[in-house]
Order: sequence, then structure tokens, then C-alpha cells
Amino acid sequence: MMRTMILMGVATLALAGCLPKKDKAAENAATPESTQTETQALAPSAQNAVTFHCGSVVVRAAFDGQDKAVMMVGDQTYHLQSVVSASGAKYETAAGTAPAAMLWNKGDAAMANIPGHGELNCQAQGAKMGTPASMNPVPAQASLVQNTEWQVKMINDAAPVGDRPLTVRFDDQGRISGFSGCNRFTGAYDLNGDTLAIKADMAMTRMACLSDDAAQQETAFTQVLASMTQLQAQADGSLIMRNAQGQQIVLHVPPMQ
Repeated sequence: MMRTMILMGVATLALAGCLPKKDKAAENAATPESTQTETQALAPSAQNAVTFHCGSVVVRAAFDGQDKAVMMVGDQTYHLQSVVSASGAKYETAAGTAPAAMLWNKGDAAMANIPGHGELNCQAQGAKMGTPASMNPVPAQASLVQNTEWQVKMINDAAPVGDRPLTVRFDDQGRISGFSGCNRFTGAYDLNGDTLAIKADMAMTRMACLSDDAAQQETAFTQVLASMTQLQAQADGSLIMRNAQGQQIVLHVPPMQ
């Protein structure tokens, strides 16, 4: 009897040794190529990640500047997509995805809903709350920037003068347009992440300005506008455009009266 049991055990071990082992490469190949590419493209790294401190929880996030983000918390990765929000840039996991996660980025500040941690208030690493100049670069999401008429709030440190607001509009076909104080303008732009390029050959109407101040402001505004190279979101939902010389234009959407 004992001899029989020993022989059966040996046979079992031998059979187990013949079973095919799982091929790690095959497992990786089973992952959709598009998902692998997307993860690699947006994987938070030292170069493209924004780090948020949410109490004792550290969140790293990477944005594609369009409508996707990747949020990493510890060894967990959450793929998020943009949703409409009143201000800032809000990202959530797709409807029906479990566990659900959310990151609502407002420049220096953010709010995160992290599985296992709940809803947390966050602060961008190295940022000082309420100091726009110190905020970490956060790309202004194209889907939220486009097809909105933004009013010019500040040109460098000065508010525009005149009875009619200066405006800027980015459409979803690569066209920029607006009102510069006396005339309307139109041109082309490119937005890739927070990198902005406005083509220099903007067209303008030829209406005469009613005052020298208006004419000087229009010339200064259009020249600075054409030189903008960066577009970033602010905590209050406004946008800041900057050029290589540090000049800036602040855009906002005034509250409805």
C-alpha cells in the first residue's frame, strides 16, 4: 500500500513538471496595444508629472493637454478622462469603471477622490496657495479652452481700458479670433499640452480707433498676443498666457449677471 502511494506521488510530481508554464511575454501581449501605448505616453515621470500632496497621500498626475490624464497613488494607476466643470480641469474614471477615481485640478490646488482614501484636498508640490506665479505648470485642457469667448482681464499688470472688453476665442479647428479694442482679428494657433503657438500673420479689420489710448492698447495687445508661447490653467478657472520674456495675458469668463 505504502509503495503504491509513493509511486502515485512521484507520478503526480512528474506530470506537474510537464505542465506548460505561463509565458510572461504572452501575458503582456494580451494587453491591448493601444492601452500600453497610452499608458507609456502619459506615465507620470520626473519631466511631465505634477505632484500633489493630499494630506499624507502623494498623488502624481500626467496630462496630455487634451482630454486624458493618468493619476498614480502608490502602486495604483487610474486612467481618467475629462468631464465638464465650472472651473479648472476635472478628470474622472469612465462611467461604470470600478473603483471610481477623480482629480479636479485648479492650478495650485486640487481635489482628489481616491479609492480607499475618499475625497481629499490637495496642494501642488512647491506651490504657495493663492500665489499664481508660483503654481506648477498645469496644461490648460484644450477641450475646456476651446469654443469659449474669453475676456482679457489683465495685460501684464494692467487692466484693459475701454467700454468694450477685449476678447480671445480658440475654436476646435485651430483658429483664434477676438476683439482687440478697435478691430476684430483672426488667425491660427497650435496648442500642445501647455505649449502655445500663435501664427504671426493674423488678419484684422481696419476700423479707426476713437482715441490714441485705444490705438496704443490695441497695438500692444496684438503684439503681445502673437508672442505667447505657454497657456496654463489657474485655480479660479482663468487662463494665463505667457511668452519667453515673461509677459502675460490673463483671460477669464466673467460671472453671469
